[in-house]
Amino acid sequence: MTGYHILLLALLTYSSDGYKFLVYSPIFGYSHTNFMGILADTLTEAGHNVTMLMPIMDVEQVNKTGVKLTTNIIKVPVDERIAPIMKHQAAQISRMWTLQPTISGLLEMKKNMTMWFTCQCERVFQDEALMKQLEEEHFDVGIAEGFGVCGFGVFKIAKIKTTLATLASVHMDPISEAIGEPVTPSYVPGGMSAAGDQMNIFARLKNAIGIIFTRALFPTVFVSEVNSFKEKFGSEFSDWQQLLADASYLFTNSNPYLDYPRPMLHKTVPIGGITVPNDSKKNKLPAEWDAVLNERNTTVLVSFGSVAKAMYMPEDYKESLLKVFESMPETTFIFKYEEKDSKIADHLPNVHLSTWLPQNALLADPRLTAFVTHGGLGSVTELAHQGKPAVLIPIFGDQPRNAKMLAKHGGAIDLTKYDLETPEKLRESLRIILSDTSYSKNAKRLAEMLRKQPISPKELFLRHTEFAAKFGRLPNLDPYGRQLSFIQYYLIDIAKVVCVVSVVFYGLPRTIIINVAAIANSLILACYALFIVKVRKVSISDKNLRHIYRSLILTSLSVVLGWVATIFIGIAFDYSTMNFTGTEIALISGLPVNLSIATNFFVFYFVSEQYRNDFNKYLYLRVPKHMTKTKSIRAQTIMRQRSTRTTTI
Repeated sequence: MTGYHILLLALLTYSSDGYKFLVYSPIFGYSHTNFMGILADTLTEAGHNVTMLMPIMDVEQVNKTGVKLTTNIIKVPVDERIAPIMKHQAAQISRMWTLQPTISGLLEMKKNMTMWFTCQCERVFQDEALMKQLEEEHFDVGIAEGFGVCGFGVFKIAKIKTTLATLASVHMDPISEAIGEPVTPSYVPGGMSAAGDQMNIFARLKNAIGIIFTRALFPTVFVSEVNSFKEKFGSEFSDWQQLLADASYLFTNSNPYLDYPRPMLHKTVPIGGITVPNDSKKNKLPAEWDAVLNERNTTVLVSFGSVAKAMYMPEDYKESLLKVFESMPETTFIFKYEEKDSKIADHLPNVHLSTWLPQNALLADPRLTAFVTHGGLGSVTELAHQGKPAVLIPIFGDQPRNAKMLAKHGGAIDLTKYDLETPEKLRESLRIILSDTSYSKNAKRLAEMLRKQPISPKELFLRHTEFAAKFGRLPNLDPYGRQLSFIQYYLIDIAKVVCVVSVVFYGLPRTIIINVAAIANSLILACYALFIVKVRKVSISDKNLRHIYRSLILTSLSVVLGWVATIFIGIAFDYSTMNFTGTEIALISGLPVNLSIATNFFVFYFVSEQYRNDFNKYLYLRVPKHMTKTKSIRAQTIMRQRSTRTTTI
């Protein structure tokens, strides 16, 4: 068989076994688009038929699809209503370097984000021709990021029954709650928290407030999107929580060996690291960068990502960085600076400016010594996999959390953006990670763990997506806990019952309890006495009924006798010098009651002829007749004497 025939056979095999995937990936943030693009390419590489549906939300990134292998791409034009929002968004991002979070600023961001996502969502599903086209494709699986729920609504319209949710971040608390996953602010930092997992009371409070804010921000966007669907397709359209919970799996961009440990459901699959290429060919450096790395023994890469660009950095921050570079002439600095033909570092021979960098390839090169970065999840993940020590300077969003997360492993130092106001802190941090070999050792150990983890992120993703494509929705992974109310979930109803019982039995004053017990006992004794008096005056001709009343009288008298004896025993214990435990006192005090009730056995045996005959019959006992006869005669004599005074019982 020729090579051509082998290739043709392989293609036919892929065609017959492959599934059809629709990946919904809005173009609005490179980290999100890149993550979804890599997932699409992973499926394409595995032989599946993948189509990308990409609504354009940021016209400046229209060509940044994140895909290299997937060719079926459907782009939806930007909605004209969001153009003003994009202008505001760009201005807002440029101020991220100095912006302090305020209530008014957060509310403004919430309003803009809601309108931004809702308008573009409406632009997608109101295209009836597009919706019909998607429905006719008969996709097996739909994949969308949970940053919005529009994709899941589109899947519902296109009659795609099996859906998968993704997150380009480590996790998002509202989505965790929607699928029934525990949210634990006491030791798990929220998605945008600046705290680690070891928090004091104030840090836990701040973390909880941050989680509450996240719950308020994103569900507002989700609700707005779903309401748009309901206006067009009816009120029966699923709520956002149900759309997310119906997803067979949730793929997150976290890694259990890198992220903080937290409780997760079986349907949550962490695939952090899938965006990091391990192929040495993909990490090959261009010749110009190879020459730069050969200049000095120590080389530091400085990059603050693609959102909060270094060119928008305050002037005093830039001056601080340049002073640090100047104070370390033995080190080469590669600085990502987006302004073309900038002259700010012309006076520094050890500094190389560039508007773009092959970041992962540089990090993979052993000649690169350290990394100064903003703490974006993509950069942190690449850094962790390549094993380089770092100084992390988070600017906004989830970056503070990512910085703390990596620093916890001992291979990085985290600062704040305000530490750039003076050069000393950055200079000292660089000096520490370059001179203290423990940072490099810890970073390399983490990288080795990530490389040798039992199942690679790529394999996890492929296995679970193909499993979902075969079996569809997986209700057996859907916990019933998400159906419970807040009161039921946290056992507040049980706590109420326990509190009431505790108050009744332990919270009342001692005198009230004693008085209630005394009154109750007095009423019981009065009932006993009244019963005996009344029964003696009743005429009863039926023999069996007379036996019943006699039994009741004897039982009442024996219980009263035992109770009185118990009281005297208790008094004796009060004046006793011997030490008894509460259990021992209860054991001894209960003995008179038990003995008194037990005597009824003997009394009934000698008083009731029917009881005695039945007892002898079933237990095969033989009691001397003269004993029972004597006792019976005595009992009859007593009864005749009573009947002469009152009515016969």
